[in-house]
Amino acid sequence: MLVRLRGELARIPQPSGARRTSHSETNKATSTLVEDLFVGGIAWSDLRSHFDSVLGADGWSFVREYGYTNHGRDYGGKIATYRKSTELVSVDSPGLDTTAGYTYALSIRWEVG
Repeated sequence: MLVRLRGELARIPQPSGARRTSHSETNKATSTLVEDLFVGGIAWSDLRSHFDSVLGADGWSFVREYGYTNHGRDYGGKIATYRKSTELVSVDSPGLDTTAGYTYALSIRWEVG
């Protein structure tokens, strides 16, 4: 599963100006997660538009968008999730949290059940 998800994530086109800064993988018996972090001057609305288009063209369905806080502070962080079969792709922007060190994270995960 790890190799398949790694390949799937690598095939997702990134917005112009995005540069990958890190890659991580977690592989357990009941779940697998592959994540890349990116930097670049890309607004959340542009990220959503880009990933709605490229993921939708590849058979992914938009699930939902939601905001989150970091240690109780609202920096405008947002996550959008997409589903295809038993896999989920998430696009995570930390908003204005300059301590995050990335503009957005793109991850793909699979879980049993």
